[in-house]
Amino acid sequence: MNQQDSISHPASLGPYRIVERLGRGGMGTVYLAEDPAGARVAIKVINAELADDPAFADRFRDEVTAARRVRQFCTAPVLDADLEGDPLYLVTEFVPGPTLAQVGRLSGANLEALAVGVATALTAIHGAGVIHRDLKPANVLLSPFGPRVIDFGIARALDTLFERTATGRIVGTPDYMAPEALRGEPVTQAFDVFSWGCVVAFAATGRAPFGGKTLTEVLYKVAHEPPVLDGLAPGLREAVETALHKDPARRPTAQQLLDHLVGRSNVDTGRIAGTLRLTLLDSAPVAPAGPVAPARERSGGRGPKATAGGRRRAPSPKPRSRWLVFGGAALVLALAAGGAYLWLDDGPPDQAELVFADDFSRDRGWPRDYGGLYGQGQGYYQLTTSQDNVDHFASASVGIVPPKETLLSVKMRMPNGEPDGQAGLYCHGRLGGGADDGYEFRIRRDGRASIAKKVKGDIRDLTLAERIPGYRADRLATLQAACLQEPHRVRLTLWVNGERVVGAVDDESPLKAGAVGLMARQSPGYRRNTVAHFDDFRWGRL
Repeated sequence: MNQQDSISHPASLGPYRIVERLGRGGMGTVYLAEDPAGARVAIKVINAELADDPAFADRFRDEVTAARRVRQFCTAPVLDADLEGDPLYLVTEFVPGPTLAQVGRLSGANLEALAVGVATALTAIHGAGVIHRDLKPANVLLSPFGPRVIDFGIARALDTLFERTATGRIVGTPDYMAPEALRGEPVTQAFDVFSWGCVVAFAATGRAPFGGKTLTEVLYKVAHEPPVLDGLAPGLREAVETALHKDPARRPTAQQLLDHLVGRSNVDTGRIAGTLRLTLLDSAPVAPAGPVAPARERSGGRGPKATAGGRRRAPSPKPRSRWLVFGGAALVLALAAGGAYLWLDDGPPDQAELVFADDFSRDRGWPRDYGGLYGQGQGYYQLTTSQDNVDHFASASVGIVPPKETLLSVKMRMPNGEPDGQAGLYCHGRLGGGADDGYEFRIRRDGRASIAKKVKGDIRDLTLAERIPGYRADRLATLQAACLQEPHRVRLTLWVNGERVVGAVDDESPLKAGAVGLMARQSPGYRRNTVAHFDDFRWGRL
């Protein structure tokens, strides 16, 4: 382990710089950290007494390997892990938000988003062949972009210890455990569905459906008594009752549960995840951020923001409205109009809360075409147009609704194509339906930049094509694009290599916040295809 700092946590773990300790649980300690690109991550360090047991360590490695296959819809995905060193640790996406256990009751659209989001997460987890085994309110984080399920599959590693060292030891949280586990029967995916019912009941009522004053009473109710579901709306109550059936064979699968909740069959989990939101304005207490963050163990303080590119700091804006305070850091959603965007006429803002970053060193789920039109290169992402496919749009593989104030950044070069071949960034694309709608920030190979609006395939230029001083298509250029949604308009600005090149305001049926990503286009009839290479994509919230 690396040198300890003054507040008794490691200064770093591998390539990750530790910012602060978030909390400690029965399996390990969770830290807020930053990766080499400045993106925030959560690191769980396994307790030494567990890591020193060879059987536990072997099972932990197996479970982490399986967990890394889980698609990231409504989860905090596993990004990295050290499965051989000392200490053992795993790295997950950092989710700013309180746990459901800290917030307590939800209602209306928030409750529906919670039920759908957790079912979506279970669909992704089960699709990778993983069973969560410890789904409970403390393992559901509430972000503005929907719930995120954490710690999936890891609890199973504890079985290796308890099978040898204890008889009748319970692995999990009794209030949220399925009765078959209490009977010593095999744990299947139906176990998680039962836990889903308990979690949704807790979210709706503020109490577990099998609550009791003693452990014995809780276990008896789980095994023999019906749940207490007073206060649940009829439609949701029906789903919860089915999920809480004592017989695991009578419970729906996670996919069936999700289909029932949204009223369609074979629901696209990616599309559902991209539309979930939690509006927690004044409905939740100030809460710690990140996984397993008991309030009494929080070290406090305001963490640094990660940069999403740029050179100059923005002038202090007018007072902004707050949505929810997470661990002392306000999630800022809407700036007051008038004067808040003065920096748009200067350099780009030098700070934004990082939402997603990808250096394309490994596959992070971007669109891939094995014919070579789009996909992963060696350390970069490539889009190639053709006469049959004159434009391409690749959405960033993050299953959330983008914020209304977005800053995008990417390094790009165009090694081939006609002089008017275009490539760049886009925002406000159609979620789950391709990029028929969206704002395009385009650079031509001949060194001109412009902004356009695409709606149902029709493209309308919002600016003239402005020349970029010193631009060469065969060299990497840094593109930064701001998409700022106001009540009745959207402000759009493009910087190239730190210099503002072009800007526009769309007040005619402005597009709502939506998908973001990369684009490339060529004019029909040309022989030379447009080829664009992208690196160091970053997406920040302003």
